[in-house]
Amino acid sequence: MKKFILIILLLLSNSVSATWIYVGGSDGQNSFNLYTNPTTLRRTSHTVQMWYLKDNLSAQHGYMGAEYLSSLSLGEYDCANLKFRVIAISYHSKNMADGETIHLDTNPTTWSDISPESIGKALFDIACNFKTTT
Repeated sequence: MKKFILIILLLLSNSVSATWIYVGGSDGQNSFNLYTNPTTLRRTSHTVQMWYLKDNLSAQHGYMGAEYLSSLSLGEYDCANLKFRVIAISYHSKNMADGETIHLDTNPTTWSDISPESIGKALFDIACNFKTTT
């Protein structure tokens, strides 16, 4: 398990330097911008894994009440069944997954349905429809 967490941390640090593409955002009290990098896609049969970055416009409170400004997640998308789950997520003290890592969770969530017209659907569409060039 420690080896897996080390690999995730290495992937996290490498993906932060990637070119992020704006996907969408939210206004209001918990405003955020959401980014992804389709070049991080990994496909297996009908599932795709892709990193995405949630950049908060104000401090949020998370693990043990700690404040964070951004989170970096590895999402997994079941393209055949319109489902999604988070494989790993890290919370960061600064914007754009910079600064101190406040918390790292490598316990996959349960599969959830993709809500139509949601920001999650936008990520799903990118993950499941992105055509890589070789």
